[in-house]
Amino acid sequence: MGAGAAQPQTGIAYSPAIDGLRALAVLSVLYGHMVTPVPGFSNAGVRLFFCISGYLITHILLSARERGGSLPAILKAFYARRILRIWPAYYAALLAAMLVGAQGVRETALWHLVFATNFQLAMFGVWEPEAVGHLWTLAVEEQFYLVWPLLILLLPRWAIGWAIASLPLLCMAYMASLTPAEIFQEPGPMILLPAQFDVLGAGALLAFAERHGRMSAWWLVPVCIVGIALSPLTIGLDWGWPLVGILIDAVGVAVIQPLSAAFYVAVLLFARHAPFGLAERLLGNRLLVWVGRRSYGIYLYHIYLLLACIWLTGHGRGWIVLLVVGGASIALAALSWRWLEQPMLRLKARVPYPQGTERPELRSHPETEALGQPR
Repeated sequence: MGAGAAQPQTGIAYSPAIDGLRALAVLSVLYGHMVTPVPGFSNAGVRLFFCISGYLITHILLSARERGGSLPAILKAFYARRILRIWPAYYAALLAAMLVGAQGVRETALWHLVFATNFQLAMFGVWEPEAVGHLWTLAVEEQFYLVWPLLILLLPRWAIGWAIASLPLLCMAYMASLTPAEIFQEPGPMILLPAQFDVLGAGALLAFAERHGRMSAWWLVPVCIVGIALSPLTIGLDWGWPLVGILIDAVGVAVIQPLSAAFYVAVLLFARHAPFGLAERLLGNRLLVWVGRRSYGIYLYHIYLLLACIWLTGHGRGWIVLLVVGGASIALAALSWRWLEQPMLRLKARVPYPQGTERPELRSHPETEALGQPR
């Protein structure tokens, strides 16, 4: 194959509906931070991002494993491509916060430079520095990327499914080790990686089922029914819905939060397998896809603009704030996408995954052979 020839990609076919989900996730974060004081809305958006990430990253890793190639070559491609996607905008935003002297950022810079913001916040128990508090989610993802590729690539084939299925159970065990005060603490142990194993694992389990032919259309109905029934859990454990109280009394807090992962799987399952083109019509429209592809930048930059609005006007909540600051965040993210992120993404062509021959027993489905645009 010539140097200029198109390289086969690794992962799943690009899905506009998944970009639509990203748009809904980031809009939920904006609404939670700028309109309502209920933190569950922003948390729901973040956990949807995690579920999508677990799904796409697991698809990528399983596909790379199936195609063959040495472990160092696969890891080199994986980490180089993740760095090109995440680091440029992340460090640009962090550098800007340091240059303008955002309160506390320089003093805590080392935590953020090494993607340990979640540890810093959990250790001190306050959302400070405010300008970088939202970076805990990127810390969780980067920490996940440190361990997950090694497990997927090194475990025997028969053990991979068990490892993926164990993630929600590990989340439950972690939460069971916490006191109720620690679970409800803001910020606290719930922003550490083990507390998000449920949604990361739920997305990974869906990817595993798809790649190994264990997906059936009938999954859509029961999973969506369960997801809708448990959807109030996505807003928070203090949601005034009788079933939440019943579940807390019956199985405890350590079990019911991981149950909310069923909602995110239902949403993702709908986006990928809804019949009659429903997902494309509802989630794959041009506006949602446009916002979704820029959702990373929107998420990164919105806090800085929100804090600037508070500093200038003294107001940080309300629909006007959402329209003005949210709109400015989208505009800034569009510029970032055009002039920073896209040029970096083009460099991915220089670090392709090894293109060996797939082992017959692990051959992927045709729909999973081209990589979408993971966040």
